[in-house]
Amino acid sequence: MSNSSTVQAEKKQQAPPWFWWGAWVCVLGGIIVMGFLIIYQIDERLSLYDQILELRVQQDDALEELESLKIERGSERSYERVVDIAVNELHMQFPDKVEVTSSELIE
Repeated sequence: MSNSSTVQAEKKQQAPPWFWWGAWVCVLGGIIVMGFLIIYQIDERLSLYDQILELRVQQDDALEELESLKIERGSERSYERVVDIAVNELHMQFPDKVEVTSSELIE
C-alpha cells in the first residue's frame, strides 16, 4: 500500500501534460514576437540612418551654395568699391548720354 500511495503522491505533484504544452507554446510565441520586434527596430534604425545620410548630403549642398554666394557677394562688393573709388577719389562721372557708333554694332 505504501508503494501505491507514493505513486499517487508523485502523480499529484506533477503538472498535467497540457500545462507543459501551453508553457512551450508561450515560450516559442514569446521568442517569435521578440524576433519580429527586433526586426522592426532594425528596420526603423536603418530608415533613420538613411534619413541622416540624406540630410548630410543636403547640408553639404547647402554649404557649397553658401560658399558660392559668399564669393559672388565678394565680387559684387569689389565692383561697388571700384565704382566708389572712381566717383569719389578719381572724380569720374558717368556719361549722361551714350551714343552707339556704327563700328560698335554687332552683326
